[in-house]
Order: sequence, then C-alpha cells, then structure tokens
Amino acid sequence: MKELPRSTPEEIVEELRDKAREEADDLNLEISPTAVRLGVARLWSPEDMIEWEAADCIEDLLKRLNEK
Repeated sequence: MKELPRSTPEEIVEELRDKAREEADDLNLEISPTAVRLGVARLWSPEDMIEWEAADCIEDLLKRLNEK
C-alpha cells in the first residue's frame, strides 16, 4: 500500500482555514439578502465554522509545545 505524504501542522491549519472559508461561502449562497436585511438571517464568516476552531486549537497546541 502506498503511503500518503504527511502534512505539517502548519499545512493542516491552512487546509482547515481554507475549508472554513469554502463552507461559509457555500452557506451564504443559500441565504436571501432580504432575510439578512430584515434581521431574520445572518451571513456566516469563516470564523463561525468548526474547521476554523479546529485550526485555532492546533495553533494553540503548537504554541504550548514550543514554550516547553
């Protein structure tokens, strides 16, 4: 079985952030601008996505590991 190349933590963080941006864009395409203006819906930002939170966790872990 062929081994896949291993990603660095930094590459994983960037991939997660890219995925969060894509997810937010996809969700926003389905939201009516009128609903946003009326206040019954809001636009999503990449920071609202779970992938963004996962990237933050990885970065925090890396910082803590580098402190020791």
